[in-house]
Amino acid sequence: MWIIKVIFFVLITGVTTIFALANREDVTISMYPLSYIVEAPLYIVVIGSFAMGVVVYGIGSSFTKVGYEKMNSMNKRKIQALESEIEALKAEKKIKTSL
Repeated sequence: MWIIKVIFFVLITGVTTIFALANREDVTISMYPLSYIVEAPLYIVVIGSFAMGVVVYGIGSSFTKVGYEKMNSMNKRKIQALESEIEALKAEKKIKTSL
């Protein structure tokens, strides 16, 4: 499995390097309502946008994970309560059948 990870990492690194070398031209970035203008190489803009997307996705998925963990703990408590109820009913049934 680790060899697949290494191959994938090498491929991504190679593609990113080729992309960066092919797109070194400066582009102008402006934020319309503000008078803020920045010039940066195109590859930095694209890779930076991708990185920001990964960060936003990570934050969003962590909120989802917290919700799932909360639901999981609630379900575990329900399961424990139901299992104890089943054991109590089994014990009650044994008492009734032994009489």
